[in-house]
Amino acid sequence: MENDLDDFSSFRVMLNSKVVVSLRTTLLRDKLATGGKILSCNLTKLDMYNFPIGGICSLNNCTYLEFEKRLLEIYSISKESYFSKMDKKPDYVMRFNKNNSTINLIREKLLQLGVNQN
Repeated sequence: MENDLDDFSSFRVMLNSKVVVSLRTTLLRDKLATGGKILSCNLTKLDMYNFPIGGICSLNNCTYLEFEKRLLEIYSISKESYFSKMDKKPDYVMRFNKNNSTINLIREKLLQLGVNQN
């Protein structure tokens, strides 16, 4: 994939992927928040890069065979089964409300605080 900042290509690919694999990025959080499956894979041996949710969605200091086995498991199970194998709910890292966008929530909060939005 060629990175196109004007076309939001990273988000487009993330939203269209069955499973997103990365090292502790906001795209992983976005995918979880929108109900998708992820695998956070920390190969750095530094705990500070571990994903804040453990269980099936997180793998640290693994071999290729462990990575392959986990990814194939995530890919093949239902979303219901996937989310049941996490130690925290996805909204622990990010909340998503498809009926009210983030910008609308910010505007509403600013209005409550009396901030002029012109």
